Amino acid sequence: MIRPGTAVPASPQLPFHKWIQLVSILTLAACGPVRPVPIFLWHSVGEGAPNDRYDVSVDEFEQQLQMLNDQNIKTVTLDQVLSDWEGRTPLPAKAVVLTFDDGRRCLHDQVMPALLRHGAVGELFLVTGYLAETAAERKIVINALGRHPYLTWPEVQEMVGSGAFVAESHTVDHPALRKLSERQQQHQIVESRRELQRRLGIPVRYFAYPYGAFNPTTVDIVEQAGYRAALSVGKGNNSRYQITRHSVWPSSTQQFQAVLKETFGGPSSR
Repeated sequence: MIRPGTAVPASPQLPFHKWIQLVSILTLAACGPVRPVPIFLWHSVGEGAPNDRYDVSVDEFEQQLQMLNDQNIKTVTLDQVLSDWEGRTPLPAKAVVLTFDDGRRCLHDQVMPALLRHGAVGELFLVTGYLAETAAERKIVINALGRHPYLTWPEVQEMVGSGAFVAESHTVDHPALRKLSERQQQHQIVESRRELQRRLGIPVRYFAYPYGAFNPTTVDIVEQAGYRAALSVGKGNNSRYQITRHSVWPSSTQQFQAVLKETFGGPSSR
């Protein structure tokens, strides 16, 4: 859920980019309370691997989208959330962000049609090294959870062009960044964004940490690389570069509804 972070005491030793971040936080705080916006995370929908703890069924995903419609909750982009946070353009009274990590093929085949049917939008965090040029070259990962085909560049272009998705960065190879050297982290964070912008011809403003794994060096690199904000999973303080999300797993619609109820009130979970 996104909300302004807590300002830290000023220090004359802070580097310039840290002073800018501090001024930004203080400016946001001066704008008054910011409406909480739940951010949900899916990895896979309707892929069909029976042992995959990440794979939500199509029916359950449809049910979750219908809950949003029934409660008049709007899906918004991260740009809209940050603009509201910065006191520029207000959000709808009830808003959520839908995010999808990694870039499995099911996001094209199952999620895109569902989003379009419901008039919803999602943020697509892509691992550029997993994206193939053609269907014949499609990357397929086989592990204990099943067989997982990934997207192609033409499919990503179609998804972004449909208006159902905004493309964002999730590194080149999906490593746990905090385990890498500063130079290796720089490559993963900077090159993934550069490739997405070159291929898709659009700005890429947001980053998601693979496995939610980051350290202070990671956060500094993401900020200095020019990203507007960064997302984790369960770890983080909900400041601009440590925004946390609610993971959605199979049979977790009750928890999905509970987050909506806690944030907006309304029907109790079933």
